[in-house]
Amino acid sequence: MTADIWVNDHKLAVTTNLADGLRRFRSHDFPGPRMWYWIDAVCINQQDLPERGQQVAVMGHVYRSAVGVRVWLGEAGDSCERGLAILGIISSFRDSAGATTYVRERFLAREHARIERDIADLAQLGALPYWNRMW
Repeated sequence: MTADIWVNDHKLAVTTNLADGLRRFRSHDFPGPRMWYWIDAVCINQQDLPERGQQVAVMGHVYRSAVGVRVWLGEAGDSCERGLAILGIISSFRDSAGATTYVRERFLAREHARIERDIADLAQLGALPYWNRMW
């Protein structure tokens, strides 16, 4: 399925998933400097294999030059939000031993139902179609 977006006064058909992501990003932007986005599906002619290959070769530079990077995983419910929060806690540790100890203690201190919910939230996050994309 496709949806129309406007890019530099030109209408462009994109996937509904991309249109949803752009709407979500726009609704979360804060007042301030204009945000610029690099979106492969918009910036690279996906039908032109030589162009795609050339652009892939410079993607490292694009990401290194970025002030920030946003990734659209797809529409997600509360469980995915909680899954991301759990990953954020885990990733805040500098070494895996510290993270393992913290997670073990945190999970041992919780009720069984809460542990099951955390696991289910992480499973919902992992089930998003984003993770099945071929790069």
